[in-house]
Amino acid sequence: MRFYSDELKQLFNSEKELVEAEKAHADAEKAKKLKEAQATAERKADAAKVEKAFENLGKATEAYKAELNRFVEKWGQYHYSTADPNFKYFLNLWDLF
Repeated sequence: MRFYSDELKQLFNSEKELVEAEKAHADAEKAKKLKEAQATAERKADAAKVEKAFENLGKATEAYKAELNRFVEKWGQYHYSTADPNFKYFLNLWDLF
């Protein structure tokens, strides 16, 4: 006699094979869902870190603009130059005022 699994859509020669295959499939599905849940939690944690860094960037930019404006008001101008070809920070002058 052959046994059909509705879950796996397969035929098996014995009920024992069917039960073992369905159990293995259920365990694999649980492991997959657990892995997806862990990845989702890790993604949320990483996103929170990025948001925190962006918030800190905004605060630092505001502090920089305030100090620059204070300096310009007191001394009239401020000049900054760099010879570093790997300079990563682009200062948008329109955001300063």
